[in-house]
Amino acid sequence: MSESVKRAFEGVKLFPFWLDNPRAPAVERELIGPTTADLVVVGGGFTGLWAAIQAKEADPSLDVVLVEAGKVAYGASGRPGGIISTSVMHGLPNATRVFPQDLDVLEKLGQENLDGFKESLTRYGIEADVEWNGEMTVAVDPGHLGHLKGDYELHVSHGHDVVLLDSKGAREQLDSPLFAGAMWSRNRSGTIHPAKLAWGLYKLAEAFYRTFPQLDDVRFTHAWGGPIDYCSRGAVFARRYHGGKSVFVAGYTGFGVAGSRFGAKMGLDMLWHRETVITSLDISRKGPSYIPPEPVRWIAAKITFNAFDGADDRGGWRRLWINSIKALGFPM
Repeated sequence: MSESVKRAFEGVKLFPFWLDNPRAPAVERELIGPTTADLVVVGGGFTGLWAAIQAKEADPSLDVVLVEAGKVAYGASGRPGGIISTSVMHGLPNATRVFPQDLDVLEKLGQENLDGFKESLTRYGIEADVEWNGEMTVAVDPGHLGHLKGDYELHVSHGHDVVLLDSKGAREQLDSPLFAGAMWSRNRSGTIHPAKLAWGLYKLAEAFYRTFPQLDDVRFTHAWGGPIDYCSRGAVFARRYHGGKSVFVAGYTGFGVAGSRFGAKMGLDMLWHRETVITSLDISRKGPSYIPPEPVRWIAAKITFNAFDGADDRGGWRRLWINSIKALGFPM
């Protein structure tokens, strides 16, 4: 590790920056003894909070109970980068890969979901440091520009307001010497403070019952990480259990901050056996593809991580392995 990197992380706190805030709500009292409800939501992350809120919006007479084992948003919901966009499928290229036959409907549902997300923040007065500054997909090597142009053409063909930038244009927006070019999606995307969003949703539910320039003098105050419940299709999925009396929703990636609202709605539609546009699509009717058991899973993951290291420069077996994994239906 270089000296500049050591200096940058000297004294860093190993805890999510978003959650290190005196505004964090206190832990609720424990649930002791039996209770009854029309709907029980397990988990105080984004999906659980959105599910409780949307259920009450749909039917204010419902008795809704939300159960959380620890603290609100202290799981994956407190660790993301805070990206918000129209995607419910971890980006348009991934949606094209997994559900090409439903792509136009998924695009429409994603736009409606983000519009509903924005409307909820305004209607309920949730202050979460939202910045609607767009989203940039960058190429850090001239060899990536062809792939970037393909993504740009895909977004244009589906009506996105995007511009293709050369190195100079990219650095005018975000000054990093690494950028060889970028695609800037200018509307319906931005960033949000994940913890403030979760705490705002929590208070509402309670009422119901940049890549930076590489500078040697940069200092980091917080560092964190944790598992992501990623799945083979790289996007949210839902499954019924206990004869359809419960629904499990998971599979988010970094796009899950806004996408969790969509996942909550999909879960509620499935729980209540509603015939909706969402339940008619493969995203709710089909689960992720098969993942082999251990130790095959661990061995394959280790080989894949090694393949990523130097795939662009050295190619060979690394590129062949990555393409083979993609052919099996796993997002790379």
